[in-house]
Order: sequence, then structure tokens, then C-alpha cells
Amino acid sequence: MDAALVGGDTELAALITSIKKGHGAVLVGPAGIGKTRLVLEATSGLKRQVWWMAVSVDSASIPYGAFHPLVRELGEARQHSP
Repeated sequence: MDAALVGGDTELAALITSIKKGHGAVLVGPAGIGKTRLVLEATSGLKRQVWWMAVSVDSASIPYGAFHPLVRELGEARQHSP
């Protein structure tokens, strides 16, 4: 990251702990408060695959629209299974 993350130390620690335990997390809040930045900070340097998705106004209007990239990846993985 170019600039230091300001504030959110408690949230960052909780998110990192959740990821390291293999649990999921949901971050909610108004646009522009730093949710994406928090995820990027929490996942930088981890030696594990982390899938995350951001909900936009467009994807929010589609049931499970935010999960479209994840479902597509799972579909591709099934197609390549022996």
C-alpha cells in the first residue's frame, strides 16, 4: 500500500484473525469509508488464497449479484475436475 492505513486497527485485526482461521467476513457500510482498503490491507502478504467481492449499485439489484465472480470460478473448477 502506498499510504498508511489510518484508523480501523480493531477492524483490521479482527479481519486478519478471521481470514487466518479460514472463516469468512462481511464488511458493510456506506461507500467511501474504506472497506476495500481494509480488505486489501488485511490480505496483503497472506500466503493463502482469499476470494473477495465488492457489491456495486448494479450488482446489488441482482440476487446474489456480488457472488457472480465466485460462482463463475467454481463452475470453471468443476469443469476441469477429473
